Amino acid sequence: MSKIYALHNQYLSLVVEQQDQKIPVFKYFGKRLFSEQLESNLNLIDTGIEQGSHDHYVGLPIINNLDSGCFAYRNLNITKSSGYPLINLQCSDVVQTDSSLTIKIKDKSENIQLDLVYSLDDSGVLCTKINLLAIEDGLQIRNLASLLPIPEQLNYIRHFGGSWARELMSFKQKIPKARFCLDNYRGRGSHQHFPGLLLSNSQNVVADDYVMAVHLAWSGNFEINAEQFQPGYKTISAGEGLLPGELVLNKGESYSSPDLLVAISTEGENGIRVQFHEYGRSLYSKIKAARPHFNTWEACYFDQSAESLEERGKLACDLGIKRIMIDDGWFENRNSDQSGLGTYDIDHKKYPGGFDQINQILKKYDLELGVWVEPEMLSPDVAENYPSDWVLSNPESELTLARNQLAWNLANPKVYQHVFDGLSKMLSESNCSSIKWDMNRDRLQAIDTLGKPLIRKQTLQLYQ
Repeated sequence: MSKIYALHNQYLSLVVEQQDQKIPVFKYFGKRLFSEQLESNLNLIDTGIEQGSHDHYVGLPIINNLDSGCFAYRNLNITKSSGYPLINLQCSDVVQTDSSLTIKIKDKSENIQLDLVYSLDDSGVLCTKINLLAIEDGLQIRNLASLLPIPEQLNYIRHFGGSWARELMSFKQKIPKARFCLDNYRGRGSHQHFPGLLLSNSQNVVADDYVMAVHLAWSGNFEINAEQFQPGYKTISAGEGLLPGELVLNKGESYSSPDLLVAISTEGENGIRVQFHEYGRSLYSKIKAARPHFNTWEACYFDQSAESLEERGKLACDLGIKRIMIDDGWFENRNSDQSGLGTYDIDHKKYPGGFDQINQILKKYDLELGVWVEPEMLSPDVAENYPSDWVLSNPESELTLARNQLAWNLANPKVYQHVFDGLSKMLSESNCSSIKWDMNRDRLQAIDTLGKPLIRKQTLQLYQ
């Protein structure tokens, strides 16, 4: 016995088929289907029985592992110290509401349980994620990524990357008849690769074209794969980039994959922008609209003073600007990029009256205060004052500087609390209305004394 489950909003439709206790398979994903279109479109990603392969229909399962029989990208990869765990996945339940679909997967071999969640936001954006519960000890999660079919009409892929001062350059190509992999292992969001893609049906898609956008909501390592393979399927998958040994779960422990945000538009990229902007505003509805500000960096770099702030405050007021951003150089011993980073005490040589003096100056010109920070990083001279395990490092090699900086080991609870307290102190003393949060350095040498990678822990501590 089979049953069809469908999610619809004004922009898109997602349809899966669940038969007996088998893993549900995708039947359709793409622009909105109306009732009269549903039946004729359900076979768009159904290629039937593949010649020279199985004697039965496999389809494109929502969770694809080594044993599923589908040779698309495997979005579930788990190992144990003894090898590959025996997994026998079956669908135990499907829970549907007007705006969400939760598919519960049980493992008859009693290693894992999975919940695959698809939810529609009022903005039109689809959010998909996977929750995994370990029922056995020692499960190493190598990959757990959200997977979706790419609509048949979409043949072009556009990704974004670049380098410092050349960010978000656009690159476009046809979806290859192989796998396109976009990954980032710099330990943070980087210039190299942006964690998102645009898929389209033509080269120029600003307006009036069929477009799909995906964005992985994660600030650490990631992998995004787009694939077109033999039976005719095109798929997109996205998840956290996990290093060997980075995520090992014991019985009762759980893992949730990062949210994959997906939007579909028949009005080109402009339609995509509308949906994502509305989604972002719904998440941060209490944040005030951005105000024009005057940034001190290019004006004086590290050579800050109360006198120069007074001068720039008057200039900003004359220009109608409402905020001054005190950039890098406001804290003690920060006279170049080679010292001082990692402290939160204001430099009284530059500002004898501290933040009180700064605010008095800005108040005269009806200006708000913004303050620059880079909480994850520290200078070597500051690191000398703390234990060696407070700094990200490889215990077997020398520390490597990047931009004359090291990085705090936020996975260490004492370090996290130290950074949190310093940042809180600055926010309280400055009474600033905004901060400019830089993260200029890649996070490398992120390994603990047992050899376990730390990027995942670093990222979660940053969110905390």
